[in-house]
Amino acid sequence: MYINNEKDKKVLGIERNIFFTGMTSFLTDTTTKMIYSIMPLFLMSIGASKTEVSLIEGIAESTASVLKAVSGWWSDKIGKNKPFMIIGYGFTAILSPLFSIVTSPLQVLAIRFSERVGKGIRTAPRDSLVAASSSDSERGKNFGFHKAMDNSGAIVGPFIAFAILSVFPNNYRKVFIFSALPGILGLVTIIFFVKEAKKSKDDLPKKITLRDFSYKYYMFLGIVFVFTLGNSTDALLLVKANDIGIKALIHTNCILDIQLGVSNIRCSNGDSL
Repeated sequence: MYINNEKDKKVLGIERNIFFTGMTSFLTDTTTKMIYSIMPLFLMSIGASKTEVSLIEGIAESTASVLKAVSGWWSDKIGKNKPFMIIGYGFTAILSPLFSIVTSPLQVLAIRFSERVGKGIRTAPRDSLVAASSSDSERGKNFGFHKAMDNSGAIVGPFIAFAILSVFPNNYRKVFIFSALPGILGLVTIIFFVKEAKKSKDDLPKKITLRDFSYKYYMFLGIVFVFTLGNSTDALLLVKANDIGIKALIHTNCILDIQLGVSNIRCSNGDSL
């Protein structure tokens, strides 16, 4: 069983660990969405082709997806989540402002790849910590709160980028510099306010095999795989918007609308909010 002495401590009715983990996700997603909302146009401005934009996004997101499985298994094996979270969120906080000094698509690829390594490292251990910090009766509420904070950051990020570009038109590097602040605040939050949710030795997995998962799990993975193949990256939508004459300032609004739409869909389905 999980050993967690933090369960009884709450902030605004939410378990302390859940609240501050949610704040970290909110701040970090604000940083990443500030960058993501303008990255395709920035890449085009430094000479990247549409193919290169697609390649960079594909490599970055695939890296994160693969590493989630590895970091989740490793964190379960050693019974610790917080070190993975610190490393993962640290990658984003430190690397994000470096986009402001790049001069070529290859440099963007290197930073984007490294930053997504951080996402892959932190995601599964973070979810494990949320589960371990929740009582059985409030686990759904706590995951919903965390997802709501994550989605809120995805909405606030493009809005801040929109505000910065309103003051500094077409100055994408300003957005990258300002994006450092919420990322650093998120890292500080995870270091000082989130506690490790310890596990007893009996709960640590000895060995994991493919036979440990039911056929329904593999069916679910197959369905997700098929739908993911048809899910075009938002980066290409922004490139298309640029081709038909929609200006950079409006692109951040487009991303904001997309995030609001996704959040509304999840809310109506009862998934997160």
